[in-house]
Amino acid sequence: MNGHLFTVIFFFCLATSSHPDGGRQELNTAKQSVLAVLPDAEITEEGADTYPIRVSVEDAEGNVIWSGDQRRLFRKYASKRAAAIEEIKAAVQAHFQDT
Repeated sequence: MNGHLFTVIFFFCLATSSHPDGGRQELNTAKQSVLAVLPDAEITEEGADTYPIRVSVEDAEGNVIWSGDQRRLFRKYASKRAAAIEEIKAAVQAHFQDT
């Protein structure tokens, strides 16, 4: 499964925001979930300062493989995060079984 390209779209905070994390926590969780299934995947990061605040994983053609509420990837919501990680992994696996 080498050579698969992904884009992880994540919310980022503006420089004036009081939240210095800037979406990196969610981005890293989504990236690690993809890499758990496809260790050699090439991942492009794309920030979006829009609402609702969501994280999406797309294939190279822009097809959404997984999309979910940003909060589901926060470490402080461990059970939601674990479920989202499993969903991302399953979605990536299923996407490439179908293609």
